[in-house]
Amino acid sequence: IFLKIPELLQNLEKLNPKLSKPIITQLENQLMLVNLTMKNHKYQNFKKKDFQEWTYKDFPNLNLNEENFNESISILIGMISLAICCEYGYYLRNSQILSILLFIEKEKQYGLIEEISPGEGKSLIICSLGIYFGLRKKKIDIFCENLFLAQRDSFTYAAIYAYFNLTTSYLENSSTEPYKCDILYSS
Repeated sequence: IFLKIPELLQNLEKLNPKLSKPIITQLENQLMLVNLTMKNHKYQNFKKKDFQEWTYKDFPNLNLNEENFNESISILIGMISLAICCEYGYYLRNSQILSILLFIEKEKQYGLIEEISPGEGKSLIICSLGIYFGLRKKKIDIFCENLFLAQRDSFTYAAIYAYFNLTTSYLENSSTEPYKCDILYSS
């Protein structure tokens, strides 16, 4: 189900009555900015090399640690969604974007547990979060339920990670080689 932003936020408020009005308003603004970034003509014809260049030239100018954090993170998520579309032919859905924004918002404070239904794109949400944290120079360990999922997601999303100059692998045995990657999948 593809929900429009107001309907999505109403559902979020019902399910999370403790979320403050300012946070809901902030999420609404961020969702709209992500969607505007995806529609920006400047980025519409980007190819893989353009995203890689953007990562080196423009990403460092996003103020992820300053007062423009909300705007900057929205632009980054928009760029991630554009890269996903460039590689796979579809964008992140608003519900996926909202999940990513909530993870990032709560990560600043204390962490978050989200329940995401089957078929809602958990792996793509995790991939997007991997890009966010990877670009912030954090080592990423993604634990999967089994080795099959670790291999599948590592191979599936390697192309997207490469758009942002990030590497990925999966841990199959006691080899230390996969630890050299930015994003490590394991079970």
